[in-house]
Amino acid sequence: MLVAQNPSGRRIKLRLRDLDGALLPPRELTALADAVESGTRPEPEGTEVATVLRRLAHDPLGRLL
Repeated sequence: MLVAQNPSGRRIKLRLRDLDGALLPPRELTALADAVESGTRPEPEGTEVATVLRRLAHDPLGRLL
């Protein structure tokens, strides 16, 4: 689960797995990574999260987690 906070301070929870437990498709994980890094003030943690999301999207072994 990815937990983000919007500018008003409200927390948003995004599931990275479907109801069967499979990770989201690679294109969706990559889109999330792009969204995390597109903020007006990207934080160091955001860059780390984006890196992990991209690794999950492109590394077949990483998808087994």
